Amino acid sequence: MAIITFSYTSQGDNSIVNTITVPQRAKLAQLGGDKRFISFPYGPQGITYDGIGLEYSTVERPGLKPLLEPTAKKQRTIAVIALLATPQDGGKSSVEDMIDVFVNIANESEDCAFTYGVATLPYRVRLTQFSYTAIQRDLDGNITQAEINLQLDERILFSQSIVALKAITYAPDPVPDSAKKKTTSSSSSSSSTPTASTSSQIDFVPWNTHNPYGQP
Repeated sequence: MAIITFSYTSQGDNSIVNTITVPQRAKLAQLGGDKRFISFPYGPQGITYDGIGLEYSTVERPGLKPLLEPTAKKQRTIAVIALLATPQDGGKSSVEDMIDVFVNIANESEDCAFTYGVATLPYRVRLTQFSYTAIQRDLDGNITQAEINLQLDERILFSQSIVALKAITYAPDPVPDSAKKKTTSSSSSSSSTPTASTSSQIDFVPWNTHNPYGQP
């Protein structure tokens, strides 16, 4: 198998930093939990990258064309179609163990990393959709060749900072006596102030029903 070597030059000396074999296969690995991983026996070529760009919404305006404004970033997704088969014997061995690994990853709530060759996606993903089609079986009924379809959705890491506030364990400051006296004096002065109806002295002469006009 061919070997590819990555090197860098530092002060005129060549130093090997990474040595890998080619061709490199795609790999899906969990970053937590049981840390399951699966290497695709045949590197998938039909990979669809979706969710690139921004989300937009229109703002209606009476009598004018609507405005187009960005609202948020899209969630990136990857759709992969690949073939599962054993290259050593031409696809005659069972691949159900590989299928079980995909099923377990899809059923576990763990972030994954998708690597193709030496390039890894710069964000975490989750295996949100997985399906497969049996193409060939052996005499015992085991699947020897299968076409798988999987979708990887971008996983956003959300960290919320929690602020702990100290409980108030002391009583509020007492009100000074001088403030109490001022409050009492102001309330008493307002109650002693006569109203307009009591302060005015009006002479009232009762109505004489026998002589209403005051004639002698």
